[in-house]
Amino acid sequence: MTNARIDQLVQVLNQKTWPKTNTITPQAREMFLAGLDAANTYSGNFDDLLDPVQGFFQIGVLSYALAGSARILSLAAFIGNDRFDPDGLQKAQDLIRTANRFSPGQPEIELVEAGLWINLKQYPNARQVLDRISKADFMNIHLCLAEMSYWSNFDIAQSEAWFRRANSLNVSGAQRAILFNRMARQYLVSERYDQAIDLYWKTAEMTPQDPWVWHNMSVIYLRQNKLVDSFYANQKALHLMDFAAAREIHDYLRPHFGLIKQLEDAQESLRRDPRQAGLYLRTIAEIYFSLGQTPQALKALNELLKPKPKDAEMYNLRGRLFNRLQQFDDAIADFSQAIKIQPKNPDYPYNRGNSYYAKQDFRRAAENYGEAIKLKPDYVEAYTNRAACYRMLKNFDKALADYNKAISLRPNDPVSYIDRSQVYQLLNKIPQARKDLEFALTLPAPNRQIQDEIHQALGRL
Repeated sequence: MTNARIDQLVQVLNQKTWPKTNTITPQAREMFLAGLDAANTYSGNFDDLLDPVQGFFQIGVLSYALAGSARILSLAAFIGNDRFDPDGLQKAQDLIRTANRFSPGQPEIELVEAGLWINLKQYPNARQVLDRISKADFMNIHLCLAEMSYWSNFDIAQSEAWFRRANSLNVSGAQRAILFNRMARQYLVSERYDQAIDLYWKTAEMTPQDPWVWHNMSVIYLRQNKLVDSFYANQKALHLMDFAAAREIHDYLRPHFGLIKQLEDAQESLRRDPRQAGLYLRTIAEIYFSLGQTPQALKALNELLKPKPKDAEMYNLRGRLFNRLQQFDDAIADFSQAIKIQPKNPDYPYNRGNSYYAKQDFRRAAENYGEAIKLKPDYVEAYTNRAACYRMLKNFDKALADYNKAISLRPNDPVSYIDRSQVYQLLNKIPQARKDLEFALTLPAPNRQIQDEIHQALGRL
């Protein structure tokens, strides 16, 4: 939010004729609370604030026009990530002070004041006002929302208690949508993503045109590495309103658009022709794997492999997924099945070796890397991984032999020289260790971290 927008709203207020009377009636109070409801539906479109402003003035009560305008200014002052334009909040404070001076002790006006103190992070002042409202025996959805906002900064369990209390009240559908949206936001900030998503979906059913609901869902899905779900939620948000936060997610996901389109096509093909399920599930699993979405890929592979087809590559893919999940015994079982189906593929014993290495079964890991090398004598990664096994087994001569072979096959890889240097150090052959590290410095490193590692190793010699 910018000062220009606050200035625009101030201009709108300056053009209004402020009510001359200040008589508060039950009907006027209900109109004011309805105005707060309308204001609470604001989702970022500035024009949506103008109708509530008009509604507050039409009540015909000066203190309500002042307090309502303060609430509108505080909404317009929101920038994002719990940050507010200080000029907007200051102007809102000026209005709420005047409203309190004309109508002191009105709990519905003090609710606006409490919200401002919360926005300003002046929580003792907010607590004082909220306690004063509670003593006035003023219980409604608006007090619950204010208490939820307050407690979100200290104790989410208290927020949940106020949420449940509000949800038990006889509230309108629009009020319930606001309530769910607020609680979902608090779960998002608290990184309780499953609960946040559940409430956001319920909110979206009630207010499907709110772009921020869809945007927040896209944020959660992205944090959960559910790129496809994040993409669709982001598309929905941008369709409703083009705004910077959603555009940022869109740009982040852009490199994955091709894969997501392929996934969409494969899923549509599966729906149209389930007889070709094996073909499409394979494609879906591979795409999910490439996107790093392990649970979705695993689900597709489980469905694909349910009839136990002779598809070695799919067993291999599921084994790699199990490795990601650190379910190494399941991974070994799948790699073994892949080897049984296609015994001449060197990647399958190599991957099974990785599982054994992760289990710290270095003897079996070395055996599997050896099987891979028999099938592919120039398999550099198998040599370096087997050398690492021999290091762990303290068989340093065999480790050196494998590192020598790896270097002969790929002489420009600095990592192999670093690893061989470590073996030389274990053998107390410091000159050879230093020579390897110094030579590694002359080679192009894939990243700065490797260069730093070489300098640090040299410094320890």
